[in-house]
Amino acid sequence: ITALAPLPLLRRSAATASFFRWAFNRAFTSVSVRFEPGSAPGSSGAAASTPGGPGRLYAVHPHGIFCMGFIQLVLHPAMREVTFCFSSYLYNSPLFLALGKLVGRPDKASKSSMTALMRRGADLSLTPGGFEEATLTSGGAAERVYVKKRAGFLKYCLEHGVSVCPVYAFGEKHLYANTQGCWGLRHWLNGFGVPTIVPFGRSCCPIVPRPKPLLVVVGAPLRLARVPHPTAAQVAAAHGEYIAALTALFERHKVEAYGEEEASGLSLELW
Repeated sequence: ITALAPLPLLRRSAATASFFRWAFNRAFTSVSVRFEPGSAPGSSGAAASTPGGPGRLYAVHPHGIFCMGFIQLVLHPAMREVTFCFSSYLYNSPLFLALGKLVGRPDKASKSSMTALMRRGADLSLTPGGFEEATLTSGGAAERVYVKKRAGFLKYCLEHGVSVCPVYAFGEKHLYANTQGCWGLRHWLNGFGVPTIVPFGRSCCPIVPRPKPLLVVVGAPLRLARVPHPTAAQVAAAHGEYIAALTALFERHKVEAYGEEEASGLSLELW
């Protein structure tokens, strides 16, 4: 399989994706993927995805230890035509690429790859917070997203008129414990592509997530007018709109995800 990974022989099939989804979901007590009105690919309320026209970008938070919410979207039938953009470090792993092709449409989360997809009018998805957001995984104590320094993807969206759907994975923080602190050093290492997580899932097998519920909510699209050459001020304005939309999405669904007691006083930490 690893040897065949670079070749166009491996393609996503509905049966393969369904099997992986069934097997993967056995790790959780419950799994739900919810689409707000107009957010599903091809829905009338979202931007049209015609060839050469603007598509949409699904920005998933939080990254978590192993991107469990992101993987739920990869395996979801409604997202079968969406290209999922991964770190180049992962994409260049032959085994990872082979598995990715079996269950979805993988590509690199690089400027060249993403802008090429946007020019074609394709829908795509990524985890903007990257390794830095994975490092912030609290193990259940807090909801954290690494977004204050993540405006590059919004610049690309402005340049191509792509709408952005914020996505939040409620329960991602509960799946693994993770060492806290030393944020400056760990984020510095993240900048070199070095993961700095120290995760612990189930006691019997630490890499397996804890048996907790997971709710992934896809928010309504944030429509961005096409600006071929956006200024820094225009990018900053779009960034502010995105953060507001992400925060509002979190507030709308936190009670449903966690219940009144846990959601009371719970807010989204912006890093």
